[in-house]
Amino acid sequence: MGLDSYVRHVVTISGFDAGAVLIGEVADVVGVPYDADRLTFSGHATVTIPFLYWRKDWAIHTWFIDHIYEGQDHENDVEFGIEELQNFHDDLYTALTYPDTEDQLFDPTYWATPEAAPFLFESRRATLAIVAEELKRAKAIAADASRPHSYSTYEYHGSW
Repeated sequence: MGLDSYVRHVVTISGFDAGAVLIGEVADVVGVPYDADRLTFSGHATVTIPFLYWRKDWAIHTWFIDHIYEGQDHENDVEFGIEELQNFHDDLYTALTYPDTEDQLFDPTYWATPEAAPFLFESRRATLAIVAEELKRAKAIAADASRPHSYSTYEYHGSW
């Protein structure tokens, strides 16, 4: 056993007429059976998408405990917004770019064996790139007034 941590992206879309079609398409893509004759649309659709995953990365889990769970280490899902995702990006960027100016939270040699440190460093660099792309995408969507209204949140879960 070990620590498994993940973030899901939760998107709620509303204000458009093609909702039932969207729900059916999403169900088709993810392989969920549905009855088209009984498919209803209540004015919005919510889609939950796996976004990030880490295995045994205590530093990332600790960041979420400190910043999202308000210091409490428990296993239930906690929702957060784009501002917190930006803060996570900024802290991770600072730690990876200027390791001597940051505390040891994201230092891969602090939380892991020397053999695991290079893997954690690369994993965190990959995480940084994924989060940067998500922030760019989210800002572009927010700026596009022609798109249907949508609301994005994220959910963090860490368990062992």
